[in-house]
Amino acid sequence: MDKIDPLIRDLKDEAWGVREKAIEALARIGKPAVEPLIAALNDDVPAIRTGQQRLSGR
Repeated sequence: MDKIDPLIRDLKDEAWGVREKAIEALARIGKPAVEPLIAALNDDVPAIRTGQQRLSGR
């Protein structure tokens, strides 16, 4: 999805505010964002794991 890839990249941004907005946007997108976020879990960026947890309801 065109909107998801830039948001996944934003999860690696140095600024916490950018990462937080990306997490919120991915949560609003919901189910379509799950697969790309799971694929990104191989990355060792805590914000990616946080986004995945929010989407999965944890």
